[in-house]
Amino acid sequence: MATFDHLASRLDNETNRDYARRLFRSHPQLTLDQLSLLSGVVKRNLAQDPAFRELPSELAVILDQTPRRDRERNQHYARRLFQSHPYLTFEQLALLSGTLKGHLKADPMLQELPAELAVIERRTPRRNGETNTAYARRLLESHPRLTLEHLSLLSGALKGNLIQNPAFHKLPVELALIHRNLPRGDGEAKQGYARRLFQLHPQLTLRQLSLLSGALKSSLAQDPAFRALPAGLLTIRDRTPQHDLETNRNYARRLFQSHPQLTLDQLSLLSGVVKGSLSQDPAFRKLPAELARIRHQLPQLAHEANQSYARRLLKSHPQLTFDQLSLLSGALTSSLVQDPTLRELPADIVFIGKQMPQLDDETKTGYACRLFQSHPYLTLDQLSLLSGVRKTLLTRFHASGRLTSAP
Repeated sequence: MATFDHLASRLDNETNRDYARRLFRSHPQLTLDQLSLLSGVVKRNLAQDPAFRELPSELAVILDQTPRRDRERNQHYARRLFQSHPYLTFEQLALLSGTLKGHLKADPMLQELPAELAVIERRTPRRNGETNTAYARRLLESHPRLTLEHLSLLSGALKGNLIQNPAFHKLPVELALIHRNLPRGDGEAKQGYARRLFQLHPQLTLRQLSLLSGALKSSLAQDPAFRALPAGLLTIRDRTPQHDLETNRNYARRLFQSHPQLTLDQLSLLSGVVKGSLSQDPAFRKLPAELARIRHQLPQLAHEANQSYARRLLKSHPQLTFDQLSLLSGALTSSLVQDPTLRELPADIVFIGKQMPQLDDETKTGYACRLFQSHPYLTLDQLSLLSGVRKTLLTRFHASGRLTSAP
């Protein structure tokens, strides 16, 4: 088996399933058990994947002509197959793509269009990279008489999603005018669009904003951007507004850094983060002076997970205890205790780690393989301690030969 793994080693960022498919194409004699061991995909999942089934000869030819792309979802692959081979039945598409027949039948993009809709599709074809909803909007602009059923058939967007989208509602005249003058941007979130509408049209009610944006009224009611704030907080929000795509929690942290006098209640009102969540976040706790100094020198990065932050803290400040790391990072002490990268290592293992540290951008798995190739006498327990990779995963890699064959 190690030979097979050497001949077709896993690519960077390649998923388990894609790796299994590539292995099978290179080595069709491999059994599902062997593929499961080599790739990490559960055997029963491989058994359900058409890439590993014996297909009728006419379908095998189609599979060769139109292979699945890396990371392509079953439903998308079925649609692409149907575009290239429109004579395929639902049963054949299900066999080739692995999609359930019932799901294929419900997909509007796989249904035969009535003649009048086929004419519209030819006149107004989908653009490259255009989403279903964007295509439906463009169709409605060009053909305003189309019903939601027609739009769903032509665009592939579900009728239920179109119903909830204000672009397809009949709006009151005054709202239709606002919608036309200030349309929703491509890829703009409903909540973000509602905020933009409210900034330019502060007279709009939550119900009107919901109609225009498609955001739920209950979600808008919980968003501090639409709440009546005390004058002092309004001034702070105007001076320190929330950035586009900035999460509520990151906004709360930024507010607190700029205005450390704010209470948790005030931060909750301004950011929309529940007070209970803020009280558990170390960024808003009063820390002992020595820990406050460490956090000031080494703050948590945007989107950095608590556990990752704890690891970074320990690398810079190895004297920190688990309790102190928990206070600083917000990670549970019990989780930190179980993290192999945070355990005190035996002296000989520490020496190896110092001689051969993990490289920037190197994955834990890649680091484990490199360690093992340089120090083949290391046990799996020692590799796990040094690299942070679970022993069970290392055991699987060892059985398949990946520890010795990885580049």
